[in-house]
Amino acid sequence: MTPLLLLILLGFNGAVYLVLGRIAVTGGANGLLLALCQAAAGAAVLWPACAMRGERLGVDARTLGFYAGGALIGIVLPAVAAFAALPHVGAGLMATTIATSPVFTTLIAHAAGVERFGLRRGIGVACTFAGAVLIVGGPEADGQRDPFWLAVGLLAPFFLACGNVFRTRFWPRGHSAFQVGAGIGLAGVIVATPLALASGAVAAVAGLGLAPGMALAGFIAVNGLNALPYYRLQQIAGPVYLSLLGHVVAVFGVLLGALALGERYGPWELAGVALVLAGVAAVTRRPGARKPLTP
Repeated sequence: MTPLLLLILLGFNGAVYLVLGRIAVTGGANGLLLALCQAAAGAAVLWPACAMRGERLGVDARTLGFYAGGALIGIVLPAVAAFAALPHVGAGLMATTIATSPVFTTLIAHAAGVERFGLRRGIGVACTFAGAVLIVGGPEADGQRDPFWLAVGLLAPFFLACGNVFRTRFWPRGHSAFQVGAGIGLAGVIVATPLALASGAVAAVAGLGLAPGMALAGFIAVNGLNALPYYRLQQIAGPVYLSLLGHVVAVFGVLLGALALGERYGPWELAGVALVLAGVAAVTRRPGARKPLTP
């Protein structure tokens, strides 16, 4: 499958992930339970894949710390923020906020000295925040979407961006993307399980109705299906091309939010979404600017 087809597939699945997550959360699940399901689904696919490829996970202290940090920053915290905000902002706008992850990544990478911050990226950041202002404070912001929850939703791409920089800076030498994904997934299960148990989220599964229960099952399946294509895309096309995924998730998220959940957006909100996507496009470098990630 070509990188473009993988990108479209993952973008659609990413939007479905948000829609199913919203249904599950509305029915009684929470972000900790969904983080646990996400980590477990990824590990269930990638750990056996590592075994088939003859790859072992690292067990030294530095690598185990990397797995744990990647799980906390890249899975648990983004899921908690996203699914806390979802019932209040809707899947479409949540997908748009996820698309700002490359913008946050650029700012954090610049602050960390990983990448330079040029004029084009500065314009992109300005467009993104102008779009956020239109969504949060435009003429149609009549209180239906609380700015507080939009701000909470923006924590999800912020944590995702932190995870991007974290993995870049501390990626274990000699590790493939499969090993990293499996290790982070297993660590995510270890990190999220006690938190989900303490919050009562695991016990709440028994009380889920038919629709939320089916949505949770679908959520697990989507994360399992996404695991191999996600890391395959990273391997063959590189992290820059992979970052375009946020654009596709945002487009499908707005469409599915309107079609599947009945969400409605006014012209100012749609203009804000367009500005966010334009800003992200300006910030994200063209595919091919860096070599693909290889084991």
